[in-house]
Amino acid sequence: MTYTCYAQHGAGCTALVELTLPAAMTSIGDAAFASCTSLTTVTFPAESKLTVIGDYAFRCCRSLTKLAFPDGLIAVGKYAYSCHG
Repeated sequence: MTYTCYAQHGAGCTALVELTLPAAMTSIGDAAFASCTSLTTVTFPAESKLTVIGDYAFRCCRSLTKLAFPDGLIAVGKYAYSCHG
């Protein structure tokens, strides 16, 4: 079974601090976790099947300090980790 995190799944969730994504997740949708301002850590399991991170997926996650991309990652969308202003 594979999982996709669709657009704005957790967007704006200011209580989210740590996020561990399932190994079977294949993509993170556009703006899925945008503006999760307290998010500090995103963890991908060693056997992660993630290949795509969508546009604006982690936009304005200003507290994000720890992120290690999985080996199979093929594409990161535009402004996936940016924040202007």
